[in-house]
Amino acid sequence: MKVIILFGAPGSGKGTQAEKLSEFTGLAHLETSKIIEEGFAKADPNDKKILEEKKRKARGELTSPKMFAGWFNKKVDEVKAISKGIVTSGSMRTVEETEIILPKLEALYGRDNIKMVLINISEEESVKRNTHRRVCKLNKHNIPSADYNPDFANITHCKYDGSPFIYREDDKPEIIRKRYGVYTKETMPVFGYLKDRGYNIIKVNGEQRISKVFENICKHLT
Repeated sequence: MKVIILFGAPGSGKGTQAEKLSEFTGLAHLETSKIIEEGFAKADPNDKKILEEKKRKARGELTSPKMFAGWFNKKVDEVKAISKGIVTSGSMRTVEETEIILPKLEALYGRDNIKMVLINISEEESVKRNTHRRVCKLNKHNIPSADYNPDFANITHCKYDGSPFIYREDDKPEIIRKRYGVYTKETMPVFGYLKDRGYNIIKVNGEQRISKVFENICKHLT
């Protein structure tokens, strides 16, 4: 495969599993949150549209589909020359995004080389995980909560960039519940859209140990 697309609610472990898959396969990891942060950083800080998008993000809402899809497709072009393929975490988030992003991926990598994986968790599990997890300060690499990572208490710095782990400001119960609601309303319709286009979405139980989820994903991809 050349493209692995990971779907899942907030806290489902998309980022963690994408990092593991990237290491295992050599595919470049394109993480939605980092693409958005990079897009914000490169934009004019006084741009009214960007300021409104930042407010949307702080409220737990999605970045405008057309804006994000443009950033995503540009990032795909950047990594095409240096990687044999990509694994994504958090994209595609809406049908509108999918209509812009999927044709790009199909044209570059071929329809048969694109695999879709849905990591399922409940709303309560999403809230529990997000309010207890930490991310590294520099690049927002995720360290899952103690329930799914026995070394949680002993890890203070990120193994990828060495920066300290912190709690995210938007990982509050009320924000997470809103984000889960957005996921249900905006992202779940994407699965029907993909099914209509002939794609099979692999479903994996995300409420397991990280290693078990990874094992299940790999078993379905081989």
